[in-house]
Amino acid sequence: QSDVGDDRCRKSLEKEREDLLLALKRNKNLAEEVRKLKNNSGHQRVDVNVETMEGKIAELERRLDESQFEVEYWRDKNEMMINKIQFRNRKEVLERYGPGPHHVELAIHFPTTKTNEKITLRLYSLDTMPHTIHTFLTLIDRQHYNRGSFLSLRPHVLVAGPVDMHDVENNRQLEQKMKREGYFPDGALLFNEYSGEFPHVVGTAGFNEEMGGPVFYV
Repeated sequence: QSDVGDDRCRKSLEKEREDLLLALKRNKNLAEEVRKLKNNSGHQRVDVNVETMEGKIAELERRLDESQFEVEYWRDKNEMMINKIQFRNRKEVLERYGPGPHHVELAIHFPTTKTNEKITLRLYSLDTMPHTIHTFLTLIDRQHYNRGSFLSLRPHVLVAGPVDMHDVENNRQLEQKMKREGYFPDGALLFNEYSGEFPHVVGTAGFNEEMGGPVFYV
């Protein structure tokens, strides 16, 4: 999961750069105010302050140049890692499950009745979302959703996954299993994939953007 660390490092650098930009803006504003004071008063003490502020501005600009280089380095490295993972995930899906289109059938048991229902999910293009499809098929293949449940999160949203809000012991076992597999608490996906061709509308399913699985919503 080195790409996750790379992405966090990149985000940290970008946050540092944003802070530097704010500091630079503040110092430039202060320098401008000091220059105005200088022009109006002509005091030597103000001249010293101007030199001090200009020195701070020069130092901030130097640090910004360095941080920009680091941000671009980590951005490029993160993109390279994502491309590698997508390539390998696509290759593994092709070898194990074929070219698709891929379908997953979920058998649902209702505790209040003896009947079972089935839901069929048609997965999106492997070329567009290789990492997401590889992750979901792996979760299905390893039976990680067995003994899980569907929850009504909102009137128009169902959440499904290895959770059980009605059986504390079953929920504990499911959570421990996900922790052993490395899916809790940081999620199943190493990064998010999204296509504007398939937006989140009625009848679609997807992983939560922040968590990234194994819980998904419909």
